[in-house]
Amino acid sequence: MNTVEKQPHHAVDLSVVIPAYNEAERIERALERVTEVLSARGTTFEVIVADDGSTDATPLIVQRFVAAQRSGRVRLVQLPVNRGKGAALRAGVAASVGARVLLMDADLATPMEELDVLSRALDEGMPIATGSRALSNSSIRRSQSLLRVFL
Repeated sequence: MNTVEKQPHHAVDLSVVIPAYNEAERIERALERVTEVLSARGTTFEVIVADDGSTDATPLIVQRFVAAQRSGRVRLVQLPVNRGKGAALRAGVAASVGARVLLMDADLATPMEELDVLSRALDEGMPIATGSRALSNSSIRRSQSLLRVFL
């Protein structure tokens, strides 16, 4: 008897998970930029905003963006109360269907163009790819606050 191992079927090439807590000031700009860049790449994608119990208009803004897009590429996953960034990331990743998952923050501190560098590392066989400010060849265009650097 021959046993054939099934390969997982992924509905999209890339899932982007953006954890959000009170990001009303920047979530729409982030969604516009992410969908613009990914649409230009020509691959299939989804963007999941994992709202961590925001008390501002973040969920409403995302819902309006979803309604305006009508593409089904952007989704909102909501946690009923604030449970922390880790919980939001877990919820977003659990909801994802992409062959690859990109975690990114709504402040777009890392430019979307860095996706090519991460993808290349994965294509070369790396099991995971991550960006870091701590690497000697990192190009930091916008510094963190002194308090954040210290912590």
